[in-house]
Amino acid sequence: MQHDRTKTALQRQLRGLGQDRFELTIRGPDRTSVFIRSPAEILSDLDKLKRANRAGCHLYIRGVRDIDHDLILLDDLDRFTPERMKAAGHAPAVVVETSPGNLQAWIRLGVTCPADVRHEVARDLARKYGGDPGAVDPHQSGRLAGFTNQKPEHKTGRGFPYVLLLNAPGKPAAGAQELIRSAEDALATKRRTASQVRSVALDGGSENPTMTAAWVAGYSKAADLSAVDWSQTHELLASGVDPADITATLEAAADRKGKNARAYAERTVRKALEMRDASQTPEP
Repeated sequence: MQHDRTKTALQRQLRGLGQDRFELTIRGPDRTSVFIRSPAEILSDLDKLKRANRAGCHLYIRGVRDIDHDLILLDDLDRFTPERMKAAGHAPAVVVETSPGNLQAWIRLGVTCPADVRHEVARDLARKYGGDPGAVDPHQSGRLAGFTNQKPEHKTGRGFPYVLLLNAPGKPAAGAQELIRSAEDALATKRRTASQVRSVALDGGSENPTMTAAWVAGYSKAADLSAVDWSQTHELLASGVDPADITATLEAAADRKGKNARAYAERTVRKALEMRDASQTPEP
C-alpha cells in the first residue's frame, strides 16, 4: 500500500497542536467555509480536503475562537528562528514551512489562556523573533501541512509548493509561565491606564490635556506604543466613549507620528470599529 504522506503530516500536526477540537477553514476562490472539527473528524475528511485543495482552495487551522486554549502562532519566520526560540525557552510545538524558506511556528503555553493573554504573549514573541507586533492576532490561522499552498506567486513550473511539516514535538514551551506572567502584567498596566483615560473621557469628552496625559502615561512601561494605542482604543470603545473623542485624544497622544498623527489616529479607530462589527457577525 502506498504511503500517504499528506495523512502522516496532518496526523503529526494535529497531534502536536494538542487540541480536542479545531476550527478548520477551507477558503476557495468563490467562498469560505468554516467548520469545528475534532482531529479524528478532520482525518476522516482527508479525501474531501485533498479535492478542495486540488480545486484551488487554501486550508487553514486554528484553535476554536470561542474556547480558551494554549496555542500561539508566529508567522513569516525564517529557517533559523525556531532554533533561536528553542535556545531561549520558547521552543515551538509545531513548525511548518508554508512556502520555500517561510515558516510558521506554533507555541503551546501548557495551560489554557484567554484571548487577551494569548494576544499579549504573541506580541511579545513577535518582538523577540520578528514580525509586526501590531499585526498579531490571538485567533490567527495557520496552514495545514501536507497540502499545497495555492498562492499564485508561489507557483513554479513544478506546480504549487507543498506545506511541509518540519517538526512537531507537541510540548509546551519551557518558558511559557514567564511569558504568561509578563502578558498578565502588561494587561494590568493597560487596564489601569485605560481606566484613567475612560474616567476623564466620560466626564468631559473630546481631546483635553488631562485625557491625553492619562493616555500617554500608558506608554511609560510599554515596549510597543502602537500596541498601547490599539488596546486603549478598544477599551474606550467598549466603554461607550465617542469614537471622535478617542480619535482626537489619540492624535494628541501620538505626536511621535508627526504630521501623520491624525491619519494614524483615524485609521486605528476605524480598524477597531471594523473589528468590533466583525466580531458581532457570524463567520461564513
